[in-house]
Amino acid sequence: MFVKGLVVLFLLSTMLVPAVNVQAEVNSRATVLNTAPTLDSFLSPDDDPATPGVQVINNNPNTNKMVTIIVNVSDDNGWDDVASVTAEITGPSVVEDSPVNLNFDSAVNITTAIYKGSFSMSDHLEGDYKVEVTATDAGGLSGTNSRNFTYAICKLPDLVITDVWNVGNRIYYNITNIGNAPAPRSLSILRVDGRLRGIDLVRRLNSGESSTESFRWYRWYRWRCSPPGDTITVCADFRNRIDECNETNNCRRAVWSCR
Repeated sequence: MFVKGLVVLFLLSTMLVPAVNVQAEVNSRATVLNTAPTLDSFLSPDDDPATPGVQVINNNPNTNKMVTIIVNVSDDNGWDDVASVTAEITGPSVVEDSPVNLNFDSAVNITTAIYKGSFSMSDHLEGDYKVEVTATDAGGLSGTNSRNFTYAICKLPDLVITDVWNVGNRIYYNITNIGNAPAPRSLSILRVDGRLRGIDLVRRLNSGESSTESFRWYRWYRWRCSPPGDTITVCADFRNRIDECNETNNCRRAVWSCR
């Protein structure tokens, strides 16, 4: 009887262990299903990294300044359990693109994926704006994350070269101030195949004003095309003497083939 009792007890214990494990797995899965997505969001570009926070600076309020939202979304049931990711933008004025539907970009791992979306800022009021991102999973649970940015209109000049051409051996160009403040007198230069060949003094240009200019020849240089062709580069604001909205758009480059 004692041996039979041990056998019965052993059989019962081996039958109960799988049942307990199955129940624990069910409880574990039930816990995962109740976990909301988690988010980490970023905004791009930051036009003034030296200033704390994200600075979005529009050089020309008559054009759209695009802001990109990048979000890492994690869900314990897998990134494909996320049903939607949206962003609401609020601030001193209404952002017409809000709310923004963010689209799947790429998977980081089995639980995390990157979503991206964008919106435009133009003649909106300056000030602090908030981007609140919400991710909702297939079960209806939601997670949120927010980022702030400061929107500003650049109040500096901005000189660009919009066209370059020649008449005979004289090279002409068009220079425009696309900034939001007058540009004082400045120097433009001409380089041919990388060598300095011309300097021109440009008069004061108001915001939105253009001027057609040509170069005084530098050290008696007169342009003649060198076969098979020349690389012509014209740059405004030589030596960056003027503070501008954008210091990287002063030059225009063209390759002219000899005829």
